[in-house]
Amino acid sequence: MMALLQGVVQFGVLPYFSEARQLSSAEFVLLVLATVCIAAGGYILNDYCDVRTDLVNKPGRAIVGSTLSRKRTLHLYLITTGLGLFLGALLCLVAQKWVLFLLFVAIVAMLNFYSKSLKGVAVLGNLLVSWLVALTLITIALFAIPFAHLEPKVISQSDFARVIWYFIVFAMVLTFLREVVKDLEDIKGDYASGHKTLPIVFGIERTARFASVFGMACLFLIALFTFTAITNHILQGALIMGTVAPLGYVASQLWEARKPEQFGRLSTILKIVMLVGVLLIPFIAQYIAHAQG
Repeated sequence: MMALLQGVVQFGVLPYFSEARQLSSAEFVLLVLATVCIAAGGYILNDYCDVRTDLVNKPGRAIVGSTLSRKRTLHLYLITTGLGLFLGALLCLVAQKWVLFLLFVAIVAMLNFYSKSLKGVAVLGNLLVSWLVALTLITIALFAIPFAHLEPKVISQSDFARVIWYFIVFAMVLTFLREVVKDLEDIKGDYASGHKTLPIVFGIERTARFASVFGMACLFLIALFTFTAITNHILQGALIMGTVAPLGYVASQLWEARKPEQFGRLSTILKIVMLVGVLLIPFIAQYIAHAQG
C-alpha cells in the first residue's frame, strides 16, 4: 500500500503542480525500495516482538517461532532495515538532500519504539502507526519540493502542499480507525501478551462504540471535503460510493459488533476503503489543480 501511495503521488499528483517536481526514475525507484525495505523490517520486528500474541490470534499461521526461528527473524530484520537505510542514503546522495536521511533514521527508530514499547499502549500506538503512514506522503513531498519553497509563507500559498495535507489528514484518520478495529479483533492475543490496548482498558463495547463515532466523524470529514472542495458530480459520486457509503456501513456495524470475526470483516472493508481512496487521489489532484489554474 505504501509503494502504491508513493506511485500515485509520483505519477498522479506531481505532474499537475508547478511548485513541485516529479522525482527522476532513479530517485523514485530508490525511494520506493527504501520504503518497502524499511516497512518490511518494521513488520518483521513486530512479528519478532509479538510471538505470543500471534500464536493466540493466528494459530497455525504464526511464522516466527515455528517456520522461522527468532534468531533468523532478527537477522532478516537487520538485513532488510540496513538495506532500506542504505537505499535511503543513496537516494539522498542522488537528490542532494542529505538532511532527509535523518527522516529514514527517524522512521526506523519509530518502528522500533512501536514494536518494543508502544504497540500495546492504548491510543499512542494507534497514533504512531497513523503518523508513520502519513510519513509515506511527507517523505515523497519533501523530495519533490525544492528546499527554497519550504518556507511557511511559500507553503501556505502552495496548492500542492494543500493537496498533500488533505491526503495526509485522510490517511491518518482512516488508519487510526482501522488500527482501533484491529485492536478489537486481536483482543485475545493482546490480553495474553499483557498489552493495554483500548479494548482491554475500556472494554469491547465502549471501544467499538468509540470507533463507531470516530467512523462517523471520518465520514463527515470526507463528505465535507467532497461537497465543499469538489463540484464535479462524477468525482463526488465516486467519493460517496467508494468511501462515504462504506464508512457509513462500517460505523453502523461497529455500534453493535462484539465478535472478533465481525471486527475482522469490518477491518477488511476499511482496507478496501483506503485502497479506493488512494486510487482516487490522481483524480482529486487533477481536479484541484485545474480548478485553481
